[in-house]
Amino acid sequence: MDLFASLKEETAVEHQALEDQLDLMRPGLTREHYIGTLQHFLGYVEPYERALQQFAPPDLADLVKPRLRCSQLVADLLQLGVSPGVIDELSRHSAFTDMGDKARWFGRFYVMEGSTLGGRVLGPHVARQLNLAPGAGNAYFLGHGAHTGPMWKAFRERMADSLAWAEYPATIAAARDCFVDLGRWFAQPLRGVA
Repeated sequence: MDLFASLKEETAVEHQALEDQLDLMRPGLTREHYIGTLQHFLGYVEPYERALQQFAPPDLADLVKPRLRCSQLVADLLQLGVSPGVIDELSRHSAFTDMGDKARWFGRFYVMEGSTLGGRVLGPHVARQLNLAPGAGNAYFLGHGAHTGPMWKAFRERMADSLAWAEYPATIAAARDCFVDLGRWFAQPLRGVA
């Protein structure tokens, strides 16, 4: 079983459903829709990144810090005129009390880190649609910039080296659950949205 082929194939339906739900690639993207999407992302990513660090297996903790991107979301929202007070009052996801074992930890990490690849298309699209300067309001979707490809390759290599074949099903299930969880999160209204 090829882990990454299986992950792509077995999460394809959930992945596509989330992309369709977010609808960020539409030609008529509005500033209001985009800001709301970033606010939802912040409410999810901030607690996710805390849990990612908290539950990181000790031999994998070094993978996490260079891949934290919550600060980019905050910077984008501030750049787009959202006040610090509104940012502080936004709802935050509360279900990251346990990331599970290494296999499940990697399943969520795979989804969130993999989103940097789509951002290479999404970031410039958003900039064009909303007339943003590069990195000024779309930094989160620019991922790791020029380092996105190499960082993704390094991530995949560590993931493949760290997981045994018997752990693959749990990793795939956690990745699928992450897409579904994101969809549920984006479907609910956020407290604090102005």
